[in-house]
Amino acid sequence: MTEVTEDEFIDDPMAAIDKLSDLLESQSETELAELSEDLEKKQSSISRILEDDSELPKPKQDFCCMHCKSAMWFGSRKYAKCYCSRMFTLTYDSTNMVDEITECDGQELV
Repeated sequence: MTEVTEDEFIDDPMAAIDKLSDLLESQSETELAELSEDLEKKQSSISRILEDDSELPKPKQDFCCMHCKSAMWFGSRKYAKCYCSRMFTLTYDSTNMVDEITECDGQELV
């Protein structure tokens, strides 16, 4: 069921419309599945520095910079920092309590 031909519309218009409807629905489901996979990949792309078992003081709550490819995490046993290469600024600093960024378009722009 890859296409609906003109002959199918002439022979049995209602069956052709049903076939076309099924075809459109299956394409939409496929597109939604691809978008869902892309979203899961983006959400799971947490920094390896945050994933490992190092003594780096990690953020207590999840926030958008933890999943962004523009985020560069660095630190030592005493501190952790995150630098955003899109905004050219520190977005997280464990030694200076600042609000974590909860919303950002950077993930879509990467």
